[in-house]
Amino acid sequence: MKFAGHVGDAAATLFAGKKGNNPLVRNPFTLEQLLDWRKCIEQLARDFLDGKTDVDPRDAPKTCERCGLQSLCRIQERAAQLEDDSEGEEASDE
Repeated sequence: MKFAGHVGDAAATLFAGKKGNNPLVRNPFTLEQLLDWRKCIEQLARDFLDGKTDVDPRDAPKTCERCGLQSLCRIQERAAQLEDDSEGEEASDE
């Protein structure tokens, strides 16, 4: 395990001696990332207030592999439902 973060200018704001090969220096936090994060967080807030509870991991199945809460999760339920829906469409097409 390790801590991974983002900062605009790590050498100037965190550690004066950080070298260019440090991930915090190599991958600075950009305004574009901030705006993207804001958009995602605001959408999550709107969905929460609207009672929307879709199971929709951001980077599935990679997210699911690292989660550890599979016994509480409904992602398998969603996958089964999507499979049933697609089988129903195939039957109606015939």
